[in-house]
Amino acid sequence: MGDNAEKIRRPRFHEIEAYTFTGPGRDYKVDIFCQPAQMEEWFLAVEVKNRNVQQVGVTEVETFAHKLQALQAHRGAVKLQGLFYSCNGFHEPALAKLRELGIWHWDFATLARLA
Repeated sequence: MGDNAEKIRRPRFHEIEAYTFTGPGRDYKVDIFCQPAQMEEWFLAVEVKNRNVQQVGVTEVETFAHKLQALQAHRGAVKLQGLFYSCNGFHEPALAKLRELGIWHWDFATLARLA
């Protein structure tokens, strides 16, 4: 989540699971989908890339953003937040795109700080 690391500790989630849904013209899979205990709280959709060498690039960020748009349309008027986790981090243009789109991001160093 970059600078938003503390926000993840605030909500209480009712259900955390992998989530598949049908969107415009195809099926989508969210690696981790967190449903809040109270419906007025936000939902969290997480994309996970657990690679030892390759960092996440802009194309993967844009693909996740498209998935988030489809999920928002599928779920309706809920507050939805995206989180992209990459074990090996992100290329700088991908980080800029995540910030531009308002998608939180974590890497291994972020998790180490939260531990």
